[in-house]
Amino acid sequence: METAASILKNRIANKAIELEKKVGSIPFVHNLKRIGQKGVPGVGSAPYYIVIGERKGTPPVAAQSLCYCIENMWLKATTLGVGL
Repeated sequence: METAASILKNRIANKAIELEKKVGSIPFVHNLKRIGQKGVPGVGSAPYYIVIGERKGTPPVAAQSLCYCIENMWLKATTLGVGL
């Protein structure tokens, strides 16, 4: 979990730098920078992690499918009173 947290933290920090070059200093970039410095809350301390993935297909609908999946997980987590 420490390795996953470190990788995630570094990727977010790099993306914040790239995005700041493209769009400037906006609140979203400030939040990404903060997460890149401190890490993602819960990574390393959460009791479970769920990885969602989908094989590439025709037509390419992976993004929509994953959005529906995450939406349903968020709704269920809210109903149960747990974090997501």
